[in-house]
Amino acid sequence: MELPGPDHDRMRAGTQLEAALVVAAAPGGDATAAIEIADQMVNRGLVTTGRGQLLASTLMELSHQQITTTGSTTDPYAKLAHHLVAIGVCTQAELETAFMARVLVMGVDQGWLEAALYDRLEAAGGNDPSFRALLARIERR
Repeated sequence: MELPGPDHDRMRAGTQLEAALVVAAAPGGDATAAIEIADQMVNRGLVTTGRGQLLASTLMELSHQQITTTGSTTDPYAKLAHHLVAIGVCTQAELETAFMARVLVMGVDQGWLEAALYDRLEAAGGNDPSFRALLARIERR
């Protein structure tokens, strides 16, 4: 059995979405293009999430990249995320879900989390067995 290859349409659209969010996060940037790309991705079935969750997750990933590659404590993506909530494109719950997913990945990657983050993640995770299995791989420090 041969596994399917990468979905080039999804990859291309994801790259376009990231680029549009970078532009939108810049001073004076406009989020319209990013919102339209996210809508197209949802409408074409390229993602299984809704527009808000797609935007929130992509912003969290860009934020993580910004912090880890530049060491900067200034995060232009946080301001954009709050703007998208204010205009009704994302919800606070979608941002929280994206944040917790990023924390879970970070914890699994490094093998540990600070106690406060670990506890917050544990409280938000519920009883899903796959979540619990990932959480078990993370040391609480």
